[in-house]
Amino acid sequence: MSATIAHQIEREDGGARLTVHRREDGLVFYTEDSFEAWDGTPAVWREGYPPSGLFATVEEAKAEATAIIPWLRAPCS
Repeated sequence: MSATIAHQIEREDGGARLTVHRREDGLVFYTEDSFEAWDGTPAVWREGYPPSGLFATVEEAKAEATAIIPWLRAPCS
């Protein structure tokens, strides 16, 4: 089943991001993605695995992600 990006938040240092995906059936899930380079290759975004569970709304997915992912709770400078 394919999904589209419903919302993204990037960490201040650019090394990670939260992506909320919307499936074709309307349910959403999130991944914490990382911007990484390895073996001398240029850095690319790697989708986090495993993805979260399913949520009815983007807001519900963001609320759980904020509770679980420490950098989303960090105060902005």
